[in-house]
Amino acid sequence: MRRYTHIFLSTVFLLFGGVSLLNLLIDPYAATGWLTIEGINMQKTRAHEDGRRVFVSHQILKRPEKSIIIGSSRVVDGFPETMPEWPGELYNAGVRGSNAYELAHIAALAKQKNDLRCIIVGMDVSEFSGGAKFKSAFLISRFPDGAAWSSLGRMMLSPYTLTRSIQTLWDNISDGSAKPIFSDVYDAGQQRRRFVHSIKGVMKSHQNLRLSEERIDYLFTALDKLASEGVQIIGYIHPVHAWYEEPSFRAGQYEVSLQLRKSLTHRFETLEKNYDPYSPCTAERDAVLWDFSGFQWPSTSSPPTKTQTKSHIYFHEPAHYLPRLGQMMIATMQGTATDKPPFGLQLKTNNVEITEKQLNARRAAYGATAEGQLLDQHLQALKTQPNQISLQALTSADWDRLETLLK
Repeated sequence: MRRYTHIFLSTVFLLFGGVSLLNLLIDPYAATGWLTIEGINMQKTRAHEDGRRVFVSHQILKRPEKSIIIGSSRVVDGFPETMPEWPGELYNAGVRGSNAYELAHIAALAKQKNDLRCIIVGMDVSEFSGGAKFKSAFLISRFPDGAAWSSLGRMMLSPYTLTRSIQTLWDNISDGSAKPIFSDVYDAGQQRRRFVHSIKGVMKSHQNLRLSEERIDYLFTALDKLASEGVQIIGYIHPVHAWYEEPSFRAGQYEVSLQLRKSLTHRFETLEKNYDPYSPCTAERDAVLWDFSGFQWPSTSSPPTKTQTKSHIYFHEPAHYLPRLGQMMIATMQGTATDKPPFGLQLKTNNVEITEKQLNARRAAYGATAEGQLLDQHLQALKTQPNQISLQALTSADWDRLETLLK
């Protein structure tokens, strides 16, 4: 009996040891960078999918840049990896599918960066709604506890990592790669179809989105701590194309979006109390909230035509903007934009109602155009069933974990 026990334990040990060693050597998320071998793991095609959480969590404290920008896939796809033109340089720490829970932990980890000057936070209703609090790769990153070795240990033992390791190994051996989501050139009409086909998905997924003040509180617990230590906080509401925003509004998100604008405006003005950034990155020293949403002129640009092959000038597809638009937003934040008319509105308590009326006017004006009427025809023809989304409440353990990370 003892012999079989030894065989069993040895087998388990070898299995776990082999998986751990493979995950560490292949390092599919580029978390360590210890070993890079051409034809084995040099090509990290999976590092920027959900596993970007692991990659970014280790990079934040290693990078020389003194500012970071955080947010969802819109940040990942809408800005370069680094922006040297930003004072102290800016690192893109966006992760796909992130929400307020994950963003709070990203901000909390960034607090450990002693020379952090500024943090830019991209937001919309999706950040403060949805169901699950995090994606699976979050648990093997540094974001839950801030500990590098603990993260590497979880990563080495994770079946999720093993899947990515095998994919990475195969990509390198076969000289293949994961196909990019977006490109500069498409087949004729392909990008047009993406615009049209996205409408139904937006209508279906947005019917159940509701704003969670609890999740706003969670994120701003981290941002308040950063602000109190002299880090400049800059927030912005993501731009989306009119072919995304109008379906969202008709799915019931109009009032929710207005509620978000007011709530965020109040939170950012509250940040300014006892707030003195030690090395601000913009002429505006205060905590600033910018609104790039609401049918502003890049979002009402003509969608791709049926024969177009060259990428749209501002959007990959209605929900995701190109770095060209991201650079325009950075210029607005820095006060160096020369766009006519201006792109971006700074939200404050004394103008939030006025900007709401301006949003309504821009929406009505777009609805009266030929493209707005075509969009209306698509929407009128749709029949959708809403996705059933159950919002997961935050627990006392969630709050304790964040507070521990912020110490």
